[in-house]
Amino acid sequence: MISYSKSKAILKKSIIKLGDEFINTDNCLNRVTSKNIYVNSFYPSGNNAAFDGYAVKSSDTSKLNKKKFVRFKIIGTIAAGKNLYKKKQRSFKQLRL
Repeated sequence: MISYSKSKAILKKSIIKLGDEFINTDNCLNRVTSKNIYVNSFYPSGNNAAFDGYAVKSSDTSKLNKKKFVRFKIIGTIAAGKNLYKKKQRSFKQLRL
């Protein structure tokens, strides 16, 4: 058996030529392209981290589970690109919904 460093040197000197092939995109997992891929448009056009979701104060959920649950009231919405919702709210425990 040869050493690791000697086998590494042999591989560096070797020329490995793989041919190109055309395949469906369904079969391209774990493969490498032979040419660069370019697109005609940029999307998103800027830094964008938009997604749907809800914000809940974690301390209002700390004692909840499948048997002990609570309904939360929606107090506002923010559309994409709009300013943050800055209205100060009391804790859910203080609201007693």
